[in-house]
Amino acid sequence: MNPQASSNPAPDGAASGAAASGAAASGAAASGATPAAASQPRDSSPQQLLQLLVDTGADLGQLTLLELRLAIKNLGRMVVLALLFLPLVLLIWLGLSLLPALALYQATASLVQAAAMFLLIQVLALAALCMLWLRYRRSLSLPRTREQVRALDPDYNGEANREP
Repeated sequence: MNPQASSNPAPDGAASGAAASGAAASGAAASGATPAAASQPRDSSPQQLLQLLVDTGADLGQLTLLELRLAIKNLGRMVVLALLFLPLVLLIWLGLSLLPALALYQATASLVQAAAMFLLIQVLALAALCMLWLRYRRSLSLPRTREQVRALDPDYNGEANREP
């Protein structure tokens, strides 16, 4: 909340915010009333409620702007980290794909078999990436939406109406 609004006394001379609710809670406990009833504001005018709503909205707007600024700064930092991350991932991939090839070379003393193992690992990784690429590309054509449109309109052929 706005520090000025919560520190100013209420117009009717009652204590502000937390002090009033604390007094109401202790009075409610002494009288045996439920805590929910004690948390209800007493004699709140519509103007006070409107001012509280305006202050809350202003504080929420300010918090949103501050968080957006922080998010934008962090996004820049994340881009820099991603640029640093890519070479490390490539080096790790190179090391992990060379490891089985070197193990095969030590076991067989055949450079050709070791190179073939290294290339096989690269080709298998590339094939997996191509399969994923094709799957994601198919989803970009919105197949389920087209299916629903065809169910609604059997004459729909999936192309925009063109004049000859």
